[in-house]
Amino acid sequence: MDFKVYQVVQDDTIFRIEVDYPEVGAYLYIIENGKYLKDYLQDNIEMCKSLALEEYGISIDSWSLVRENE
Repeated sequence: MDFKVYQVVQDDTIFRIEVDYPEVGAYLYIIENGKYLKDYLQDNIEMCKSLALEEYGISIDSWSLVRENE
């Protein structure tokens, strides 16, 4: 299975997308100062990126792949 993790760091906040099984989707996590503030379950990576753009102003192009194939 292809469990990828994408991330953007801004100041003390980490925005992380973790891909789960296709039937589950992908999670967008908001982590500030090491504490999980919010998480959102979306159908796929693209929806997580769109949500992060709309809610937090995170550019679609700013995401980096930080982990792959676990």
